[in-house]
Amino acid sequence: MLITSGPLAFEGFGPSRFYGRARRPEQIAVGAQRRTTRRRIRENCPAQPGVYGMLDEAGELAYVGQSKRLRQRLQSYFSRAADGKAKRIAAAAAQIVWETAPHELTAQLRELELIRRWRPRFNRRGMPGRRGRAYICLGRPPALYAYLAAAPGRTAEKVFGPVRAGRRTQRALTIVNDLLQLRDCPEPVTMVFRDQAELFGELRQPRCLRYDLGACLGPCFGGCSRRQYAAHVRQAAALFDGDQTCYERLAAELAAASEARRYEQAAILRDKLLDLEYLAEELGRLRHARREFSFVYPITGVNGRARWYLIRGGDVRGVVSRPETAESAAKCLAHFDSIYGPAAVLGETPEDTDVVQLVAGWFRSRPKELGRTVAVERAIEHCRSILASV
Repeated sequence: MLITSGPLAFEGFGPSRFYGRARRPEQIAVGAQRRTTRRRIRENCPAQPGVYGMLDEAGELAYVGQSKRLRQRLQSYFSRAADGKAKRIAAAAAQIVWETAPHELTAQLRELELIRRWRPRFNRRGMPGRRGRAYICLGRPPALYAYLAAAPGRTAEKVFGPVRAGRRTQRALTIVNDLLQLRDCPEPVTMVFRDQAELFGELRQPRCLRYDLGACLGPCFGGCSRRQYAAHVRQAAALFDGDQTCYERLAAELAAASEARRYEQAAILRDKLLDLEYLAEELGRLRHARREFSFVYPITGVNGRARWYLIRGGDVRGVVSRPETAESAAKCLAHFDSIYGPAAVLGETPEDTDVVQLVAGWFRSRPKELGRTVAVERAIEHCRSILASV
């Protein structure tokens, strides 16, 4: 049942990069009673993957969700067992709209796409500005240090992540700066390296206690040379790239403190090590996806149509029908060349890091699905064999 007139007319969710042209949505009105709405859902909504939206009285899209079984998920909003947020969403809904998706992963990708596009007020996860992710930056010359930023600025010379923003991540970066003796003072503080001291003449003093505590090399007063400081910055970059040296150092200090029964110091070192390990796991998952997740993922939808998801570095760079004819094989080879070819530099087409996280989570929770993926070389051979048979 599609409503095409009145103040709640809904034109649709819009096109998708994951399955081509815009689809015509289905739509029903929310009844005065919950059982009426459940009956309408049961009679009209299929039990297959897809995305759904809740329209309020003004015709605004108030919430977007996805499910591998649309019918059951939508009925749950109007059941007695619905939780607090589900009740609030259902109470605000005047209309329910949905579109089916060929596969559960497609529905998840489509949900992320729609949340970004429509920004419904009840959504939190995936919402731009609310996603709680930030980048680790090594920057702000001449004395670089590690800091967290919502988006990398021009002063960031190296960028890692994104990672979950929050106090724990910020604590971990403070630990890195202290451990590697990088400054964390405000930008207006002038940096003076030891090999520049003759340019300033007057005797300078440390601007904070971190130098005396051994947590900073003192680039604010000439406490180190530019080369010495740069070596410590490289250690920080190596740590964010997966180097274990700093973790091993902290672990050794923790073991020594425990052996000497310095329990208070051991507790502090343990907490620092846990925060660093938390950050390492965050970066490690993303690094693994970028390094290992470059392949073709074949999916057969509920309609029986086979499609290839072209994944590079964890990002879904394209979706094509499985080639069966010479024409479709030639088009597919062109896609492979633009996505995986030697001229396709990943940095020139920035990855969608939210999609990378979603894809990584999909395969992490379904490890058997990795066995179904196809190496790019094999997929190319399949296309060429079709062309050769013509």
